[in-house]
Amino acid sequence: MRAHIDPAVWRSYFKFAFERNPWDRQVSLYYHRYREENDRPNFATFIHKDKKAHINNFGVYSIDGNLAVDFRGRFETLEKDLRFALEHSGGASRR
Repeated sequence: MRAHIDPAVWRSYFKFAFERNPWDRQVSLYYHRYREENDRPNFATFIHKDKKAHINNFGVYSIDGNLAVDFRGRFETLEKDLRFALEHSGGASRR
């Protein structure tokens, strides 16, 4: 996105992302990927041999190895972190 907008506009935006617990994400991906297969590999094989079994999602919210967001929330504290992100982005009503 940064490459498509004016740098001043990019800097003015409050950018945020949410990161899911890597273990939870891997277990979910494993069961989703093999949900219709009777002969699925064991989990260890999946983690070590499946090139799409990514433990790290940093590339989704980074640019050239640097954090590209102003805030990184966690699913474990989703309600609190989402409230924070919305308040800082202007997406929540202020009382």
